[in-house]
Amino acid sequence: MWYNRQWFLDNHIKNVVELDWWEEYYFSKKEVNIAFCPAQHCSRRTAFDLNKSLWGSHAVWDITHKFYFIGDTGYTHNISIFRQIGKKYGPFDLSAIPIGIYEPQWIMQAQDVSPDEAVQIHIDVQSKTSIGTHWGTWAFANEYFMEPLKKLAQAVQINQLDPSSFVAGKHGDIFDLP
Repeated sequence: MWYNRQWFLDNHIKNVVELDWWEEYYFSKKEVNIAFCPAQHCSRRTAFDLNKSLWGSHAVWDITHKFYFIGDTGYTHNISIFRQIGKKYGPFDLSAIPIGIYEPQWIMQAQDVSPDEAVQIHIDVQSKTSIGTHWGTWAFANEYFMEPLKKLAQAVQINQLDPSSFVAGKHGDIFDLP
C-alpha cells in the first residue's frame, strides 16, 4: 500500500485500518462491516508513485442496510467485477455510482464510466436505489456538465428501470430515500 496509514499515525491518529481488495473489517462499537472492493482506475499521490496504492470501492453494511460507494471507476467489461461485488455483498439498498467525466470515451473509459455504464453497474451490483455522483463539478472532460443527467435518464428508460431507482439531482437537491 501507499503511505496513508503512516501519515495518519504521524499525525497522532491511531485508529486506522488499511484493507486490500476483498478484505473486510468489522467495527464492533457500531456493529458495522466495511469491505474494500475492487474498482477500475489508477492511483497517484505524487509524481513518483503511479499505481503504488490500490484504488477501490466500499461495501458497508449492518444488520438492516447495505450501502455501496464506488468513488471513481471505469467499467470492467471483460472481468465483471461489479457482478462479483453484487453476488458477494448485494443486493444493496443504496449505491453511490459515478455518472460523469466520460468524454472522450476512448481516453476516459478505462477509469471513468458513462451514464450507460453506470446503469449497468447499478444492475450488476443489484442496487435497489442508486444516486449518481462524480459529475457537474469540475470541467475535466468534454461532455457538457449537465449532459450526464440527461443520459442517465435515457439509460434508465432504455433498461426499463423504475425512474426512481437511479437518480441524480442538481447540486443541492435533497432526496427522500426509502
